[in-house]
Amino acid sequence: APWTLAAVEARLGPRAGPVRIVPCPVADDRMTPPAPGGDGLVSVFHLAGWRNKNLAGLAAATRLLRARGEAVPLTVIGGGPAGAVAECRRAIAAAPDIRLAGPIAPDALRRRLAGATGLVLASRRESFGLVLIE
Repeated sequence: APWTLAAVEARLGPRAGPVRIVPCPVADDRMTPPAPGGDGLVSVFHLAGWRNKNLAGLAAATRLLRARGEAVPLTVIGGGPAGAVAECRRAIAAAPDIRLAGPIAPDALRRRLAGATGLVLASRRESFGLVLIE
């Protein structure tokens, strides 16, 4: 995003070479700046990839926070086949602070991300997560 380029250049100085701003590779490329505050953490992924996206690690982390008295809500946004949804429900059964929201429309996703306290990308492996670009 242009504001990201400005922030990076303000901190590190302008690049000597060319800079390209890559367009958002999704159908809804309107940008929404983050809102102050936030209403909990969000993670976005297709539920069929829940193992690679480390849903079990997210569940363990939220349980640890709750045990420390620092419960933080985490909403997982994304759809998937019924079998994957069932596996995800089992993986988070002992993590009361995680909610599976299912798939949501692009406008709603954009607003939800802008209103979140933070985006959690806990994947076991990502070459470069499109979630960060999206």
